[in-house]
Amino acid sequence: MRHVSAQAPQCPVCHTRMKKNGRDRYHRQRWMCTSCTLTSRKPGVSHKPYKHLVEFLSWLLGASRQPDAARGFRKRIAWCWNLIPQRSEDSDHHRVVMIDGTYLKTGKCLLIAIDGDTSKVLAWQWANKETKTAYTTLLSRFVFPPEVLVCDGNRALENTYTRLWPHTN
Repeated sequence: MRHVSAQAPQCPVCHTRMKKNGRDRYHRQRWMCTSCTLTSRKPGVSHKPYKHLVEFLSWLLGASRQPDAARGFRKRIAWCWNLIPQRSEDSDHHRVVMIDGTYLKTGKCLLIAIDGDTSKVLAWQWANKETKTAYTTLLSRFVFPPEVLVCDGNRALENTYTRLWPHTN
């Protein structure tokens, strides 16, 4: 008879150590409680989502095309398109901030604020058009107004930053 290992999982019902009980059809280890005869699989940590996310980001941000098995690749990474990146409020003081809107083929507009010294993206906002509301949402993420704002002269942006950041040049 097999003896119970120290690494064996505990039974969720009676809290005694379980013993190995063969493998399932996917060749994963099965466990059985010697007291209450409950059988289960030890839950493992899957690293596949992480690997798929790395594969997705390297394709998205790189210059390479989709792999040869493109259909399988698209199935593996389909869930990645639903991720919404979260950015915390920017609490640093930036000397120069550059803001502009970029229109995509879909008709959506991406408003981007970039640090003029380091060229890092500070904040971004999706919008249908470059409007006062969209720019207000973008600019309200900054705790401290910059000393200088560089923009392309959009009326909605000018009205918004003069109202929210009156001392910015």
